[in-house]
Amino acid sequence: MPYSNPEQQKAAQKQWYEKNKSITAQRSKEARQRKRMWYNNIMDEKSCERCGENDNACLDWHHLNPKEKEHDIAFLLCNRSKESIMEEMKKCICLCSNCHRKLHYYGA
Repeated sequence: MPYSNPEQQKAAQKQWYEKNKSITAQRSKEARQRKRMWYNNIMDEKSCERCGENDNACLDWHHLNPKEKEHDIAFLLCNRSKESIMEEMKKCICLCSNCHRKLHYYGA
């Protein structure tokens, strides 16, 4: 049923959310878990392009051209779609944290 004005719509949405808050929270949590599993599966196939390190806990994404960078991959994981994440990863190389820091420190 359409509402006659935006205030009625807003009130109805707020009422629905308050009534279904736990369901909404559970769905959000499950969606985050699915996205994290999807990302971890991608990372399981990755290794540092310089030294070969393949422990996911050590791997970073380095943007080859900082001018093309939209956001960090970690930000995108929380705030964007899988498609957006994949597009951003195409702009990057995978490096371990040590090689990544060396690259920024020494510039090579």
